[in-house]
Amino acid sequence: MSNLGSVAGYDSSFAYSINNNGQIVGDSNRPSYNPSFYDFHATLWSKGSTIDLGTLGGTESYAYSINDNGQIVGESQNTGNSAIQAVIWDSNSTSTLKVIGNLGTVAVDNNNYGQVVGLSNYPHVPSFATLWSNGSSVDLGSLGGLANFANSINDAGLVVGFSSRNGISDSYATIWTNTLGLLDLNNLLATSLPGGAHLNGAFDINNVGQILAQTNNGYYVLTPTTVPVPAAVWLFGSGLVGLLSFNCRKNKTVNLITA
Repeated sequence: MSNLGSVAGYDSSFAYSINNNGQIVGDSNRPSYNPSFYDFHATLWSKGSTIDLGTLGGTESYAYSINDNGQIVGESQNTGNSAIQAVIWDSNSTSTLKVIGNLGTVAVDNNNYGQVVGLSNYPHVPSFATLWSNGSSVDLGSLGGLANFANSINDAGLVVGFSSRNGISDSYATIWTNTLGLLDLNNLLATSLPGGAHLNGAFDINNVGQILAQTNNGYYVLTPTTVPVPAAVWLFGSGLVGLLSFNCRKNKTVNLITA
């Protein structure tokens, strides 16, 4: 076990994601001009070095995910701190910070094919679950409400997150596919959850299709079955995972910066 440390001049750090090459991303923080608040800078730990990834000219940035190609995604304040934008860094050229989203966007996860997911239109409502792919952005839709978020994407391009049905007061775990669009994961369960609970958010999906999802009383791992009916729709078997005994790299709080 080793202590990652933080960027020089910063007090502490948070790590959010590690790729198969052992590169880690997160942020380093230090007290700001206001002692009640902290400044955060996106940080890369790679080959024994701790690297400040910088910002778009604003005070804060966060790095949330790194794929096996060394592409890092997150968010940064722009010059003047008037807004946040989804950004991507290349770990092989850390001086390069590329904007991938408009004002009010956050990039949360990326796969090994360069597809990125996150949130658009923050801090306004409605918020939009968003996919950035091949230079274009795609609104992944909603279940009818105003709060929508994409948390994770696997190499097959399947996206999980959550969506509301009534304004912003409720939340349902979702999966998005290129052919079927946005689906409520609760409708795809092979069996009902104990106590009538419902899945209110999906936080991660791996490359075999297993999904980490949350209810009010715990976390579940959803595993695709081999049942082919109905066609092209997955049914998921559920296995309860203790809230404290399971930790996932996407089970984190996204630090939506207030401009």
